[in-house]
Amino acid sequence: MDVITKKLRSHSVLNYDGKTPIQDIFRIQPAKLNPVISVEGEPRNQVIYGDNLNVVRRLLNHDSANRKVNLVYIDPPYSTGSSSESRNRNHAYHDLMEGAEYLGFLRQRLIKIRELSSES
Repeated sequence: MDVITKKLRSHSVLNYDGKTPIQDIFRIQPAKLNPVISVEGEPRNQVIYGDNLNVVRRLLNHDSANRKVNLVYIDPPYSTGSSSESRNRNHAYHDLMEGAEYLGFLRQRLIKIRELSSES
């Protein structure tokens, strides 16, 4: 049993339909990132545009970022059941996830962020 599983077993467990096993979450490969702002040569002090799950997965592969990140802002949907518009009144996104789908969405990201985060 790995360290992550041991830690998880010492806490309460939330079960729901369609829950992805933690091992499968760690097997998913990262996608290409689109840095918006970065310091040349290092994944430090970056603003990256894209699906936050892909961003965290990619950063886990950087020795200079892995277990050294102090802040992750993921801006998830909030399960409101509504649609949002941009400032120009154009469609931005639908926030229609709920229940198990919503929990699974957040859980995948929080598991990866925990691995990326520094002890502080």
